Amino acid sequence: MRGMGGMGGDCTTGRAGVRRRILNFALLPVLLQTAAPALGAADLPRDSDRWVEVATANFRLWSDAGERRTRGVAAEMEQLRSVLAQLIPGVSVTSPCPTYVYVFKDRFALRPYAPRFQGKPMEVAGYTLSRPWGNYVAIDGDPRTDALHSIRHEYVHRVLHDNYAHLPLWLDEGLAEFYGAFHRVDGEARIGDPITDHIRWLRENPLIPLPQLFAIDHRSKDYHEGVRQGVFYAESWALTHYLLLGNPERRPQLSRMFALMQGGATQQEAFAQAFAGDYDGLERELNVYIHRKVFSYAQLPLKLDAEIPAAVRPMAAPDVLYRLGDLLLNGGPEASAAAAEHFRAALAADPRHGLATAGLGQIEEAAGRRQEALADYEKAVTLAPNEPYVHYLLGRFLLERERALEPGRAARSGAAAEPAASEPAADSAAAELARATELAPDLADAWSLLGSALLTADPASERAAAALATAHRLLPARIDVTLNLALSNARRGKPREAEALIESARAAGASAAELDRARRSLLAAAHHGFVAAYNQAVDLANHGKADDAIARLRELLASNPDSADAAKAQTLLDDVAAHRAHHD
Repeated sequence: MRGMGGMGGDCTTGRAGVRRRILNFALLPVLLQTAAPALGAADLPRDSDRWVEVATANFRLWSDAGERRTRGVAAEMEQLRSVLAQLIPGVSVTSPCPTYVYVFKDRFALRPYAPRFQGKPMEVAGYTLSRPWGNYVAIDGDPRTDALHSIRHEYVHRVLHDNYAHLPLWLDEGLAEFYGAFHRVDGEARIGDPITDHIRWLRENPLIPLPQLFAIDHRSKDYHEGVRQGVFYAESWALTHYLLLGNPERRPQLSRMFALMQGGATQQEAFAQAFAGDYDGLERELNVYIHRKVFSYAQLPLKLDAEIPAAVRPMAAPDVLYRLGDLLLNGGPEASAAAAEHFRAALAADPRHGLATAGLGQIEEAAGRRQEALADYEKAVTLAPNEPYVHYLLGRFLLERERALEPGRAARSGAAAEPAASEPAADSAAAELARATELAPDLADAWSLLGSALLTADPASERAAAALATAHRLLPARIDVTLNLALSNARRGKPREAEALIESARAAGASAAELDRARRSLLAAAHHGFVAAYNQAVDLANHGKADDAIARLRELLASNPDSADAAKAQTLLDDVAAHRAHHD
């Protein structure tokens, strides 16, 4: 199945010959509103089912498909990650949140946890969903399915979206197909082998003109409907393949176009500069290319499966119940009753299961029962003090509750924080989020929320700046993180750095309202910093430290304050200098 990449894609058409589909749960709001009633007790896993956990350096897998099959899936994921790091210059393959992979032994084991439509489980080979705290993958582990191909496609999307703010849809899908077709041959990774289904599509159907292909987005009919959808995916793959491997003169042009778009240029502007706007010429070359008999491919040496370190352990029944309940819960609110049943079963087997307690807290929070949610989260932290996720959930809850109580402040984590006076709840939130980052240093959203909580308490906080800088490193394409870091820099007297971050947010697609709000905050922060520095200079002068006062005022003028503030600083500088000269 193509086109379900983390932040973009669809769930309607499969590859020729594919029996079942991969769905991206996050893209199914209409479908999930018509989901089936909750799962029944008979759908809980059986005590006789044997589940294992396989943990590699970058993935955690839970499976009833057996250790051998699960290790094989884990190895393929690690190998693809390594290939992407080597083949895409500058890309970071460090995920800003954990990636969890559920490997079910067959379609019957997957079915109770599959999305439902009109009361019936959908026949899918698996599905993916992405949340700020984790990426979830669930597949039918039967080797006869193509689930791994589709998961590779989705993983490429995830890496691309974690790194790049501007990615045209044709290139997003083209790269996911190009790299997702990775497979192993005699100890090597082979990238770019021709996809015969795509070639057949393109030879039997007219191409989409390139200006039209470049204009297609998630709302376009060509992305969703029938034959044109097949041509879109096939042509996107073929054009990407041609630009990367088919013509050495074209690859630098693609790189330039890509760089221009990351800098804020529109796709049309970037193509005009990088390719001289020659749609017709490129389209003629592509037509010739798809009728070639031989296609190039790239290859890299791979580590053997046995060389990829993996920790394997059998899973206790309460852990299995919690993990399956968490998968259901993250699939959408219609599965909350089934998730609650799993969490309660886990607690029946182990009343001190902290994660299952936190799972019930999430259900209470989603239902608007905030006191009950808080009680569950606080109990979970007590029961599982070394689980980063429970500290994250409690810290996020406390911070969002505080935001909701503050009129005019953002009520969601996706908006830049508005500074306000320090509050105990914000301090408590910061303490929990700090603990989460201590236990899970790569949990980017915890760093973002920690920075936001600290920024609320003290806009000039160095701790806030450090947390937001870490979040920005892990989430370079997230606009709210960029703007919060800009505000932090402004409050700490670094206007140039703040302006550069606001410009990068603009290039990343920040809305006019977001940018206007950020610039107003920047101006307010700059004036706040000016007042503090000006008063410091006055205090130095009043205590007879004229040289220090003069140095502070010159530093203040060098920071380019607005004209009114600059005039005040210059007047004070002249007065202090004159007074010093008179006494000298």
